[in-house]
Amino acid sequence: MLGIKQPAYSELESGATKLTADYLERLSKFYGMSMDENQHGFNEAQFKHVCDILEGNSAVLRGIAEQQAKMIELLAKGNK
Repeated sequence: MLGIKQPAYSELESGATKLTADYLERLSKFYGMSMDENQHGFNEAQFKHVCDILEGNSAVLRGIAEQQAKMIELLAKGNK
């Protein structure tokens, strides 16, 4: 399928070498997937959904960090 010999394939499997764009394109065609689906494992809509979730998580974490900073400030004032 990739047109490479077994030792080269073993190096790909072990992570000793990386897949080239050419190999990714061959795999995409073989499995009937777009390059985007091959790289990310899901389609554009699913990728956007995951990005939206991560963006929401980032906003929540920023809020928690701000509250934590305020709590540390209050504790520092109380210990004086």
